[in-house]
Amino acid sequence: MSNIIPIDQIRVMANSATQSKMFPVSNPDQAFTLMLIAQAENIHPMSAFMKYDIIQGKPALKSSEVLSRFQQSGGKVEWIQTNAEIAKGKFTHPQGGSITIEWNMQRATKAGYANKDNWKKHPDQMLRARCVTEAVRAIYPSCLNNMYSSEEVADIIEEEPQVIQDEIIQDVEIVDSNLDSIKKQLATKLKKIGYSVAMIKDFAKVNELGDNADAISILLDDETLFNEALKKYENWRYTILYNSNVGGDGCNHIYYKFNTRNIKWL
Repeated sequence: MSNIIPIDQIRVMANSATQSKMFPVSNPDQAFTLMLIAQAENIHPMSAFMKYDIIQGKPALKSSEVLSRFQQSGGKVEWIQTNAEIAKGKFTHPQGGSITIEWNMQRATKAGYANKDNWKKHPDQMLRARCVTEAVRAIYPSCLNNMYSSEEVADIIEEEPQVIQDEIIQDVEIVDSNLDSIKKQLATKLKKIGYSVAMIKDFAKVNELGDNADAISILLDDETLFNEALKKYENWRYTILYNSNVGGDGCNHIYYKFNTRNIKWL
């Protein structure tokens, strides 16, 4: 994709895509962010819905897209055996060598996956998907751009305990109960539109909220200012996402330059 689509047009496309109900994405903000990721990878934003999934607010690459990228960059796969009990394939890439990966139901059971709905309904597909992502990550991880596949994310999310609001506040220095309360309110509001904990931290940093209880309260009470703050964050996030380097190997490489680990916010 050679032409960059303006961010306001991407927002319009995201709204239209969710309203059409043609794609399995109902949240316009999640659709918008996913389309930004696609454009950052030099892919037309509307193609995002065919290449990525959003699983409980987390972006993931479809396993078919992982295999497609691998093959387009020179990789080859030879399926030795594939059925509802086992998937075994030999994967080869000019820059990564060869590897043979096997996933069977015994391994899936040991990992705690076999009793999950997708594994019960589509064991052959799940086994092949796991083979693909493990092999590609082992010999040519550039095609994954440090992302997980849809199947991996689904399993990871099911393994994670439910996070209650109080547990999110782990590195926050609480000044008073009122500040604590309004931070929770803003965090809850942002989570409802698909923001992760890391995104909430970035939102606070970009809008210079810190421990300013008055500023946070104003955002909660004034929808216009809240939307302006969202737009400011989205523009910042777009700049970060698009600061990418497209490699000459047929795959794209995204570099994130903002570190939120030391931000003491929700």
